[in-house]
Amino acid sequence: MTKIFISYRRDDSRETTERLHDQMILHFGEENVFQDVDNIPIGANFRRYLQDEIAKCDVILVVIGPDWGRIMQERAQQNNDFVRIEVESALKLGKFVVPVTVKEAKMPDMSQLPSSIQELGELNAATLRFNPHFKQDCQRLAEAVKQEVVRRQEPFTPQLLQGARGSETPPPAPKPTPPSAKPDPVQEALTRARSFIHEGKKNADWTPFITRFPDLKIPDMPFCLVPTGTFQMGNDQEAYDGLSKGVLDGGKHIFDQPFYIAQYSVTNAQWRLAVKAGVVGEPETVNALNWYNDPLMMNAPVLGVSWFECQRFAQWVGCRLPTEREWEYAARSVESLVYPWGNEFVADNVVYDKNSGGKPWDVTSKPEGVSWVGAHHLSGNVWEWQASLYDSYPYIADGSRERDSDNARRVLRGGSWNDGQGDARAAYRVSDHPLNRGVDLGFRVVLVFPSSLGH
Repeated sequence: MTKIFISYRRDDSRETTERLHDQMILHFGEENVFQDVDNIPIGANFRRYLQDEIAKCDVILVVIGPDWGRIMQERAQQNNDFVRIEVESALKLGKFVVPVTVKEAKMPDMSQLPSSIQELGELNAATLRFNPHFKQDCQRLAEAVKQEVVRRQEPFTPQLLQGARGSETPPPAPKPTPPSAKPDPVQEALTRARSFIHEGKKNADWTPFITRFPDLKIPDMPFCLVPTGTFQMGNDQEAYDGLSKGVLDGGKHIFDQPFYIAQYSVTNAQWRLAVKAGVVGEPETVNALNWYNDPLMMNAPVLGVSWFECQRFAQWVGCRLPTEREWEYAARSVESLVYPWGNEFVADNVVYDKNSGGKPWDVTSKPEGVSWVGAHHLSGNVWEWQASLYDSYPYIADGSRERDSDNARRVLRGGSWNDGQGDARAAYRVSDHPLNRGVDLGFRVVLVFPSSLGH
């Protein structure tokens, strides 16, 4: 069921918002429409409460009356303004945000408002007119919301592996597709991904395909499809100064089945959902915990989390940690690039020690540095835990490196906000004890197919 959050200012549009609230209840149900801060429990931290409510909702309606922009500008320096927190949170989480102008208001000049909410001005606004058009406009808004929520949830692929070695259940036999049926974009992408091993010679031969999976515990987490193909692992002398080439050669690897890798590192907001579910605890490292609790860093990567905690999160959400072989292929491609974007270092493409400002950035930042499959920050921002044990090359893909072990060191990939240019090379690998909770350690997840779906 679609959940709606209505953000508004009491002294600007309260009466109209109450009418809008009543109309949305008719379409979505009372339990699915959150309107007023009066609903915040006594004694609760209002920042965290608003964060959590925004995270749980599919749609945020931002009601803008005649004085909305003026009030926002006057309170631009107030970090405790409810409306600002709500709008910032929604935009950072990538929620479906709809500005709704009421009482003949116009969209305010966003250039005069805090930079963190200026994106609101680029979104197409809905307008609610006075009677007798009000109910009709609300109905039109509700229908548009329903259509967009359905669109965002599609497409998806059923029958996913749950965990590193989940039981494989063959999918049901596909139903015949009528000649007039609209092509399924997921199946079209999978067909391309499976044939890429024969046709893909360079990055440009692959068009990134991003999708979501409603079956997961976090259904709005985007994933990049990684096609079949062959690449050279390791073998980057500059990434391992002083080591011999023989030590560096990870071997040539063939991926004969596609898989999905998360487009972004797991965020503070996503980790918070697992904390509330009792799966993991809050970060323990001081800076990581401060960032985790900062409402302006909800969409930054969660840090200060151990390998074991990341593994539990991945299994809870319906995924697993990537092997370092999978991670490196998603970063380097069939061309075995030095960096996700190419063979030359570009400082503007990566968050590292020279430009980070001493902390991680939003996971959607630095879009110029995305990999060939569309994944962000495979170089820089946060070291990412891998499922693989740290061992010497060549890498033998027989599953032995992904065995359970309480004390063995695990691989970390990608460099971080706290590290230099050399660590951002896609072949660079380090290790740490799986219980360590460093302030620059995070992760992302992958989804793989049962073998019956891989052909």
